[in-house]
Amino acid sequence: MTSPRERRIDALILFALLALTAAAYWPGLAGGYLYDDMPNIVDNTRLHIHTLAPEALLSASFSSHAGPLMRPISMVSFALDYYFFGLAPYAFKATNLAVHLLNGLLIFWFTTLILRGYRRYRPDDLTDTGTRWLALTVTGAWLLHPLNLTPVLYVVQRMASLAALFTLLGLCLYARARLRALAGAARLAPGLIAALACTVPAALSKETGLLLPIYLLVLEAAVFRFRDADGTHSRLLVRTAIGGTLGGLALAGAWLLLHPGFVTAGYAGRDFTLGQRLLTEPRVILWYLHMIVAPSIHSLGLYHDDFTISRGLFQPATTLPALLAVFGLLGAGFALLRRTPLIGFGILWFFTGQLMESTVFPLLIAQEQRNYLADYG
Repeated sequence: MTSPRERRIDALILFALLALTAAAYWPGLAGGYLYDDMPNIVDNTRLHIHTLAPEALLSASFSSHAGPLMRPISMVSFALDYYFFGLAPYAFKATNLAVHLLNGLLIFWFTTLILRGYRRYRPDDLTDTGTRWLALTVTGAWLLHPLNLTPVLYVVQRMASLAALFTLLGLCLYARARLRALAGAARLAPGLIAALACTVPAALSKETGLLLPIYLLVLEAAVFRFRDADGTHSRLLVRTAIGGTLGGLALAGAWLLLHPGFVTAGYAGRDFTLGQRLLTEPRVILWYLHMIVAPSIHSLGLYHDDFTISRGLFQPATTLPALLAVFGLLGAGFALLRRTPLIGFGILWFFTGQLMESTVFPLLIAQEQRNYLADYG
């Protein structure tokens, strides 16, 4: 158990990490609008509200076509910034920073819960002190990682950070409910329902929020292992996992059947095909991993249009090795779930974060904000 003194120390260190993060980002708040900020915020007159009347907020909420769900939660947050502060980019970026700091708190809570769950099965691997310091270290590294800069200082990418906020909230609610259920202090079903419900605001912030159930599967497989307190498999969790997976696949399949051009139509405006994108993304993913482990400020930036497109398995020559490396890493993630579950968790978490934006959809080849939650792994 953590003593009151240790909790105070943790709170002070966490406050210091948040303050350090705010200080690091503070100079960047003076920057202006960029790229997609223009059509979504600056030139979007429906967003420029002068009243908080429901009809004005509703109009602002659905004023963007950045995604198929129109991202109303993100859009209404921009509208509220405009209502209170006008179009001053400083205020919009300050809100982004506040969201990032909130996410940092959720990262700390989530990491602590994960490690507590891990220690139920491997109590000798970590002490109470080790758990505390590891959670603080992970939180500090995530808060200050340069790859996470874009969702803070690029205003429109609040969509990514808000989706991450609700995703993390759902994960925390689930992990807490899971631990309480294992301790016999509460039933799991309400916590599971609350966690899955967070998918709605997450997805209405950005479609990547739809990945929350998959993150939950990764968490369960790596940390809690679908088991009840007595060590037997949980029927509720197994049935929910199987039913949810089959249901999700059925919904996705039905959507694609009803909208056959949903994926392919967007490639008409790109200088690469679906096949070329799928060949290129493994190289992009390996570059993301390199930037996570050994970030270089000279390689980071808003635009990565110069990334060479793979035209075949050997054009460029790194295409096939990258493809094999990605599948090898993915296989290792599954294989390590039993022997070294935290490493397996990290690998599968990262790939879960890439499922939507680094696969078939006709998006730009490489963008740093795609790693905002993925780099936690």
